[in-house]
Amino acid sequence: MTTKRNSVKGVITVLIALMLSGILSLGTLALEAGRYQAAKTQLNDATISAATSMLAAYDSTLFERYGLLAIDDDIATAGRCQGYLEFNSDLAPGYEGNNLATLYKVDSVEMEGFYNLTYPAVLKRQILSRAKFNLVHQDYSLNYYNMDYFLSALQSKADYVMDELKSVANGTASAGSLSDIPTDVQESLKLMYQAFNTIKRYDPEYNVTLASSSTGILPSVTGTETHDAPTSDIDAINTAVSDAQSVIGSYGSMLASSGSATYTEIDASVNVNYVNSVINNFSDMNKLKNNAKAITSDCRTLVQAVSAAINVLNSDKEGNLLLNSYIAGYFPNKNYIVEGYNGPAKGTTGSMNNGTFTGSCVEYAFSANSSEKANQESAYNYIMAVRLVSNLYSTIINSNSFNRNNACSVAAHVAWAYYESFADTELLFRYNATVPLEKYSQMFSINEAAKVKSAFASKNLLNALKALGILSGSTFTISGVDQTNYRDALALALWFVPNSKKMLRVADLIQLEMRYYQQYVEKKPADFLISEKNTFCRVRSVGRLNSILPVISLNSSGAIKGTEFQSIRYVGY
Repeated sequence: MTTKRNSVKGVITVLIALMLSGILSLGTLALEAGRYQAAKTQLNDATISAATSMLAAYDSTLFERYGLLAIDDDIATAGRCQGYLEFNSDLAPGYEGNNLATLYKVDSVEMEGFYNLTYPAVLKRQILSRAKFNLVHQDYSLNYYNMDYFLSALQSKADYVMDELKSVANGTASAGSLSDIPTDVQESLKLMYQAFNTIKRYDPEYNVTLASSSTGILPSVTGTETHDAPTSDIDAINTAVSDAQSVIGSYGSMLASSGSATYTEIDASVNVNYVNSVINNFSDMNKLKNNAKAITSDCRTLVQAVSAAINVLNSDKEGNLLLNSYIAGYFPNKNYIVEGYNGPAKGTTGSMNNGTFTGSCVEYAFSANSSEKANQESAYNYIMAVRLVSNLYSTIINSNSFNRNNACSVAAHVAWAYYESFADTELLFRYNATVPLEKYSQMFSINEAAKVKSAFASKNLLNALKALGILSGSTFTISGVDQTNYRDALALALWFVPNSKKMLRVADLIQLEMRYYQQYVEKKPADFLISEKNTFCRVRSVGRLNSILPVISLNSSGAIKGTEFQSIRYVGY
């Protein structure tokens, strides 16, 4: 009996031990799952905090000069990001906790910038954000209050002019003869040609041509940096955006659900080559007569392009107004050096490899030529093209001799409006005078051709303006509304330069000036690249759970590796 009783000793203990072992394992697994979720939550919080901290690493000079916010790659490094993350995770060196108290360790932190300022959509949004706060558009002749009226009126004028030129452009009008053009009109046109023929459409003081070493690294040459987010990360982006918005507000909405900053650009192209070459056809009346149809067709095509561009621009009028006001206000032009511009002084001559222009920066947005002269001439032609629409309309409706079915008559009226536009642009460009956005009457009335002929007898524009009573001393008096200076005219003409090109050219200008500032003001190496200035960053951190049950996470060699997990976060301006 004694032997039997001894044989069952410890059975209960073993049974309870076996039961508790299973319960303990299950409990530990539940605890491990909780610790794992807690570790992931902590890493997510630490990652978003570290990523948001990187927003403080913006390029301060870029912000002070242009009001643009972009992460500075020289400061925003993966190492600094890991330091922020470890600090926010209580994992920084010197932390006194032990491995059991520390839920996880950070294996690695990666940081990648994307959506940089060479991407037209990104730069445009940055500029619009700045312009809305500064309200710079209120200082221009074309502003928020009158743009609806002006654009609709300009389009109506363009449509009217196109209809009046249609018969000649389509070849259904008669050729006509010189006798159909009043003698005073013929003689006035000849004298105006002689007065305007020698005028240069650029300022001779500006003769800087950028060297290839400067232009070869520009965004418009090297191409757009898209930096779209990886497709595989789109879900992570969508999750992170809500976190980013809680820190940086609505600017986090830059990231669409597709993970791309791409959106439809408004493009309105106007070819102004006609303006550059047409004067040669007005040198004498026989040449004008012989080219009447070609002149009229080219002019009609130009007016049609302006009308079509307005149709496109109407879908984002305020955006284009702010955008062009920013460009005209933040960069120098040939008549105005903006405060804070660090380039060489006006009048600098010779071929300079200094990475910037002497002052004609806004003009660069029209053609992106390495020559300041070429950029000025392009801007000149754009301004003149816009003025031509209104002057054609006024010439046609106010003339007693216009005949839409007579090619010679139509060509003579086109020439007359052309010289009126030439005078407008000269006053804006060369004399920095003000010319009304809407003139009450033309300076050179075709119905007073004899008076105009007499005024141009000296074959000099200023003398003609004096004789007509428009110039008194040094004051130009032209009746009309919304007085416009050269800066205003540039802002208006910029409406007809495609945004995709315009934004890359603005990126060029920023890079040129920032490099010049580094080299000649800060006395440092000129290494600024706008393609390295990103508005968003992606932070990926990899953590490793300190497991309570190491056997769960043994690797093939038997060493404890822990349970790996990651967090991906996106933040930006």
